[in-house]
Amino acid sequence: MKGSSAADGPYVQRIPGNQTVQDGTHECRPSWRIRAKGLGWIDRLTTMEVSLLSFDGCPHHAGTALLLAALLDEAGWTGDIRLVNVDSPERADELGFRGSPTVWLDGVDPFLDAEAPVGLSCRIYATESGCQGTPPELELRTAIARRMGA
Repeated sequence: MKGSSAADGPYVQRIPGNQTVQDGTHECRPSWRIRAKGLGWIDRLTTMEVSLLSFDGCPHHAGTALLLAALLDEAGWTGDIRLVNVDSPERADELGFRGSPTVWLDGVDPFLDAEAPVGLSCRIYATESGCQGTPPELELRTAIARRMGA
């Protein structure tokens, strides 16, 4: 915050995307620095891996990709979305793919329904306003924030 000094206690500062830091094992771009009283600056690192899994011709791939990119940008994440083409039933089995499109945050499906069958199919997401082919925005935003430690 403008006008805050180091002695003022905790506050948050946005870091420009062109700076990098190292946490001992990773070099990455932090999105936020947190000032903790007595501890100095703590970087919230954005090393999260993000994947979008889908099959060719998925009618909801583009919409999900745009939503995911917008929410990641809003959260300050600066990485690349890994696009995974699930091109066979065998690949779907290998990945535990439960329909297209699927989002993984650090390899975890935040909308996982363990009862849903594995295979090449369209994925349906339940929302308050009914079923849709893209993840619900609020739930995806919340999942991203949790994975980023917010």
